[in-house]
Amino acid sequence: LLQEYENVIIFWPSILCQFFLLGQFLYILLKSLNICGGQAILNEETTFLESHQILHVQQLLKKPPLQLPEKSWIRRKLYESDPSFRFPSRMISTAVVVLICLYKFIMFEIIFYKIASQSLWGLERWLEETVADDIAELAPLQEFLHVAGGVWIATTVTSTLTCITYVFHILACYRYGYLLGYRGLMQR
Repeated sequence: LLQEYENVIIFWPSILCQFFLLGQFLYILLKSLNICGGQAILNEETTFLESHQILHVQQLLKKPPLQLPEKSWIRRKLYESDPSFRFPSRMISTAVVVLICLYKFIMFEIIFYKIASQSLWGLERWLEETVADDIAELAPLQEFLHVAGGVWIATTVTSTLTCITYVFHILACYRYGYLLGYRGLMQR
């Protein structure tokens, strides 16, 4: 299965990102052509940042509700959303690049493991054919090959989950530091 679709499986994140960037480029190009052609009216008085700040100030000036709505378990324990906070594009793009690199590393590791395990199983078969009279000596090698496969899967899964968790932890720390700086609580 991996041999037939190897190029597609390995490079699909890059292809997906390139199509997304091409779509964004075409969207920006068409938008700028509409503005230059006079078809769209550009509002220079309020930029995105100003409108975002206006919404944030309006949210701060609202009266708090008398009874807060019941929050789900995730909102109570893990993540409290803030509608006035947005990750900058550099943080999002860094996280996406890290996840794509992790995906490619795992795919290359799978290919390497497949080649290495096939060569080791070939060596085991060759030893079985040449040393057919004493198969008991090959039992440790067979046990090693079975254990190595399980260990490789376990370490790959745990290291992948650790890396993904670390990426989201970095984003959470960035958000926490940003909110502390916004409130004036961060020490320099």
